Amino acid sequence: MKLTAKIGVIQLTDERIRLLVVKTGGATPQVLERVDEPLASLGDDPEVSRAEHIAQITQCIQNLKQAPSLYILNTPQSWSVMRLLSVPFKGAKKVRAALTFELEPYLAVPIEDLTIDYLTVGEFEGQTEVFVMGLQKQRVADQVELLNAAGVPHNWLTHGGT
Repeated sequence: MKLTAKIGVIQLTDERIRLLVVKTGGATPQVLERVDEPLASLGDDPEVSRAEHIAQITQCIQNLKQAPSLYILNTPQSWSVMRLLSVPFKGAKKVRAALTFELEPYLAVPIEDLTIDYLTVGEFEGQTEVFVMGLQKQRVADQVELLNAAGVPHNWLTHGGT
């Protein structure tokens, strides 16, 4: 049984609002609508008010002909750090505890400013290889706040290009 859903993917960059409505359930997902509009700077220009951002996001959502059943926030790649690391032991609990120490030397921002997640790639000869991603907490929180204020119910967070 195939489940059909309309999913809205939103990406807010410093310059653009991008919105894609995709229909699932077929052999491949089908793009139903695409929005790519200029957006006044998100936080760099003190003259631009939060209310204007909210109004623009709300307008884009209201202009959709295909209403999604859920929305996903897609964050720009520039807000993250990604790394493939090898830690010198096995076991999820030990790996999770060591990730911040293992990742910290590679960071240009304080680790406290990041939300960290990882995926175990494999275990080899007493070591665990993990793909680690850190995402800037405050940037994500700012966008989630804008989406909430615009009445956009987001369900997940994804990470994408550009």
